[in-house]
Amino acid sequence: MVSNTMSNNVNTKAGIRPDENELPFSISTHQVEEYLQKKVNAVVNRIGEEDVQIQVYSTEAGKAFIPFMVILPTSVMKNGKNKSQDKSIPRIFLGGGETQEDTSANMKEEFYKVFSPYIYSKTDEAAFFSEDWRRARKVNRDTSPILKRYRTPRVSKFNNGKETVVMLMIDPMRVFHDMLTIPDDNRQFKPEVTGWRKVQDGEFIYQMRRVLNKNNKKKYKYTAMDELNRKMRIRK
Repeated sequence: MVSNTMSNNVNTKAGIRPDENELPFSISTHQVEEYLQKKVNAVVNRIGEEDVQIQVYSTEAGKAFIPFMVILPTSVMKNGKNKSQDKSIPRIFLGGGETQEDTSANMKEEFYKVFSPYIYSKTDEAAFFSEDWRRARKVNRDTSPILKRYRTPRVSKFNNGKETVVMLMIDPMRVFHDMLTIPDDNRQFKPEVTGWRKVQDGEFIYQMRRVLNKNNKKKYKYTAMDELNRKMRIRK
């Protein structure tokens, strides 16, 4: 489960509860992998496919840009063969492990729908090539075409062509928003990453806040407290 450093069970001596407007959380890459794996398992059970094991890695595409890379077996492709991927696949996708033979992967619709909410948009793709965008995230110019390539599913070969997998880059912020959604709470919110820590290659821990949008607040209604506050602010 996602770690919430201020649980709803917190009860101070004064009975003061944590501020729900900005709930702090810590989310690891492994927790993201587990979350997405459960979604994939649900698809497998529904359509009667053989087990599909995924891998999720945090990729250091820039000093301030760390998207997720999802690695799937080729069985998720239409007419794909059921091959289990080698666990020795590099934990970074920008480290020269991929070949130049990468081609588009035509994924089965049921599996593609699992990841489509987290895929970078065409607008995002255009931003990859923006000087301002790259400067803000400390992304190298040569990285932009790679980001564009993996914005959509790709068939990639590793280990001198011996291993074939499907790779797809997804947006951590879209994933975090989904993971931090609270059932039966329709208030709009946004996830804000306040920091991250590298545990090892491909594994990070992200510190973040679940911040309610300001427009969720109800219209303020005048009360006697307005009068009192105004009197308190009067300078003699």
